[in-house]
Amino acid sequence: MKNKKITRKISQGMYVLTTNGGGCIVDAVSQVKAGANPYISVAVMKSN
Repeated sequence: MKNKKITRKISQGMYVLTTNGGGCIVDAVSQVKAGANPYISVAVMKSN
């Protein structure tokens, strides 16, 4: 993981998922696993 502090505290707010070609607003972000290799779940609607 490039930045280990990114999963330190996920709070309520607006999140934007970006790529090289643009970005979109996501519907839900949550941390589903902690530890040395944390997992983050991201949900995006097709219409976003």
